[in-house]
Amino acid sequence: MNDVLAFSQTLHTQWGQLSISNIDASAEDTEFSLQTRDKTLPVLWRLLRSALFVVTIIVKAVFGRVLNDRALAVPDGMTMCSPAINSSLLLTIL
Repeated sequence: MNDVLAFSQTLHTQWGQLSISNIDASAEDTEFSLQTRDKTLPVLWRLLRSALFVVTIIVKAVFGRVLNDRALAVPDGMTMCSPAINSSLLLTIL
């Protein structure tokens, strides 16, 4: 899970450093060339969508495992979390 967190933080940081991230969607026609709008942007959005999809799948699997495995769901010295809270966390990432 730490690797997923590190990956998502790196992706967020690097996206924020790109000048393209500061351009409003309504200004894309004036800011980008035709080739950029038709070729580069669709590929970039597919890449970002795929990365987010992969992270979502991993997080869903981890939460599913934690919810179904008592040893993982309740570490030593902790009280059991409410099933409603656990379910709402899982539904958030669906």
